[in-house]
Amino acid sequence: MQSNQTAELSEFLELVILRASDFRQIDVEKTMQSLRRFLLKIFLTYIKRKSFSFLRTFEIQVK
Repeated sequence: MQSNQTAELSEFLELVILRASDFRQIDVEKTMQSLRRFLLKIFLTYIKRKSFSFLRTFEIQVK
């Protein structure tokens, strides 16, 4: 997932959470913090896969 897509998803989910009337402010902050950590983890995993894929491709071309 690209970083701008991740940011858009995070913003969308933040709006959904903020509009939920049964959330208290502290719950919203904790939920958003967890969501940001989760999205960052997904994004970093994606970057690592792409980096390894690029390195493998480069290694094959060098041989």
